[in-house]
Amino acid sequence: NFEMDIVLTKNAENVISAEFLRKKSRLDNIYIEGEKNLVEMVHESDILILPTLTANSAAKIANCISDTYLTFAASQFILLGKPVIAATNSCCPNDQERLATIGRMNKSYMEKMTNNMEQIEKYGVKFTYSKNIERAVIKVIDGKLENIESIDFRARGVITYENVLAIKEGDKLIAQKNSLFTPLAKEYLKSKGISITLRD
Repeated sequence: NFEMDIVLTKNAENVISAEFLRKKSRLDNIYIEGEKNLVEMVHESDILILPTLTANSAAKIANCISDTYLTFAASQFILLGKPVIAATNSCCPNDQERLATIGRMNKSYMEKMTNNMEQIEKYGVKFTYSKNIERAVIKVIDGKLENIESIDFRARGVITYENVLAIKEGDKLIAQKNSLFTPLAKEYLKSKGISITLRD
């Protein structure tokens, strides 16, 4: 019992046309960016769903840059305190599909991508996997936004200061061999005398 407007960016329309989607889905409210007033859509809508959030768009949202249709919509929803649900698949540096396609990346670059996602989470955006978006939306509608499954994009390779705060002085930290530690995390572990064991 909800209405959904689907908006394709111009780049997305180059991949799959709005007309094709209209025929396949039998939905009329599929638009290409610019066909409907974005400000009106933001105010009329209750939830923003970003089924494809690229690393580029994630970096812009994290740094309050709203120079595209998607980033403007996201910034407006964030500013208004409205729920935003985003899929991690395209922006998480540790996503298995990304790693299979691109392979290993520069550690500092991966860390920056992860920091962008952490910043977006601080704005209130909820991350989920693309296959779970429908379930996440239903939870939002039912008023159970806080119960969306936890997406820990850090545990699969990047360990931040927030991740290590709970470790007590003198304890041991066991992490994956290819784990990346943020500078603050390293500094904290060293200052507390916490030893690190890396395992495959």
